[in-house]
Amino acid sequence: DVNECTSGTPCQNGGTCTNFYGGFNCTCPSTFTGNDCSLDVNECTSGTPCQNGGTCTNTFGGFNCTCPPSFAGSVCSVNLNSCANGTLCFNGGTCINTYGGYNCSCLPAFTGKNCSLDVNECTSGTPCKNGGTCTNFYGGFNCTCPSTFTGNDCSLDVNECTSGTPC
Repeated sequence: DVNECTSGTPCQNGGTCTNFYGGFNCTCPSTFTGNDCSLDVNECTSGTPCQNGGTCTNTFGGFNCTCPPSFAGSVCSVNLNSCANGTLCFNGGTCINTYGGYNCSCLPAFTGKNCSLDVNECTSGTPCKNGGTCTNFYGGFNCTCPSTFTGNDCSLDVNECTSGTPC
């Protein structure tokens, strides 16, 4: 009997050769298959090796994952801190890291995913009291009050008796 394992390299790509009477057998690494371990296994078709929405690309003897922006690592299993760069939330909004992304906690005058949209306070309720006229601006509002009222929201009564023209 010829020992095929010692005459050449019958098993390719790191396969382990076992001789037996009349032949040999190759035990292949998990990334190769075939009688002599010469066939590449496409890991991308056998399950989902890339996690969290990563895209799998088969390579000879392995695979690569292209990860979505919020994940990293060889199989996209590491959640990145999306808030780390500090430029996601605008107008004083606070970034809150979440699994696979982020949320912004906005100041009352702003809204939207990144706090970039102005809230029109004049259309959300009646911020100006006692007949005051509301004017919206980016980041807030202003009330123009009738002559008998004052204050940011026209809620303070003007005492006409102390304003130079007493009763």
